Amino acid sequence: MNLIRMVKAHEGFEPLPYECSAGHQTIGYGRNLEANPLTKDEATFLLENDIEKALQDCSQGIDNWHLIDDVRQSVLIDMCINLGWGGLYKFRRTLNFIEVCDYESAAIEMLNSKWAKQVGRRSERLSEMMETGEWPDDI
Repeated sequence: MNLIRMVKAHEGFEPLPYECSAGHQTIGYGRNLEANPLTKDEATFLLENDIEKALQDCSQGIDNWHLIDDVRQSVLIDMCINLGWGGLYKFRRTLNFIEVCDYESAAIEMLNSKWAKQVGRRSERLSEMMETGEWPDDI
């Protein structure tokens, strides 16, 4: 569509937030985040893309990924979204326990980390899911 091409040419693309010439936080193709913040649908679209990227990273980087049940895969994807692949990969002991299906030890290792102290309840929930392989009742 010509209109889209024209606006893209005029605005230019910026993948990170920046302050525009009028002093507003802006991103993408001139999106003023102060006047036009993200909608829940837009944030969900971004989250779905993040989940797909984390799934790819985990499936390529974790041995025996295909043997891990969906609850535990979801725990690892959640952690990957939170930490990035590089951060999740630093959980070598946890990942080693997962690769041999020792989920109780993996859960303990998750809680014995700086990350667990930083994210609090999130780490407790994810650790419990890792140990049991079950979704919490409140999700």
